[in-house]
Amino acid sequence: MFLPKEYVEPDLETQKQLIRDFPLGTVVTAGGPNGLNANHFPFVIREDPEKPDTFFLIGHFHKENPAAKDLQAAADSGDEILIVFQGYNRYCTPSWYPTKAESHKVAPTWLYSAVHVYGKPKLVNFKEDNATLHGILKQQASTYEESRPKPWDVDEAPEGYLNILKNMIFGLIIEVTRTEGKWKLNQKQKKVDVQGTADGLQEEAQERPASGKMAEDVHEFHEKYLQRLKY
Repeated sequence: MFLPKEYVEPDLETQKQLIRDFPLGTVVTAGGPNGLNANHFPFVIREDPEKPDTFFLIGHFHKENPAAKDLQAAADSGDEILIVFQGYNRYCTPSWYPTKAESHKVAPTWLYSAVHVYGKPKLVNFKEDNATLHGILKQQASTYEESRPKPWDVDEAPEGYLNILKNMIFGLIIEVTRTEGKWKLNQKQKKVDVQGTADGLQEEAQERPASGKMAEDVHEFHEKYLQRLKY
């Protein structure tokens, strides 16, 4: 990923929070029997206290997905795969910049945040490791259900029915080897234009609630950028 220094977000916790907020990842594989391939899987984060500098992504997918061959090939060879997570994004009009009135030397851009995760996959088969596969499904369900008034639990489903479904899928565990974080939120613009960007986004917030969150992020990451310039 192209990473100009002003947009780099190296903080792992910030990156992981984006993944929690936007868990649908685009899984990119290459070199397998299908060549370059992309699929979309939801993930949850699993952490290991003994490995605080890294984490695991866990998920599952249907066995008939051609990605199974690509992921198994990567697992066998030890190659990395790429998973892309993207946060809120929005067009930024130059009309938001107060400096437009002074020189008209302004141009539109696109605001966004993204995390690229590289890691080594492992496939989990029901017949070979039911306990691990069940744990994956249970963690995913509990994570996605936690905000509901009455969270659904995997164990509520009849065992026979659940086993039929498990036999149709692979569990996926990705040991993360490295990450890249990019928050492109006008950090390098003049302070007055950063404020103009935030104000413009906030004006949209009633119709586009995500724009309100982006307005907060524009301020937060501009301050982070200024702090990093001091060191």
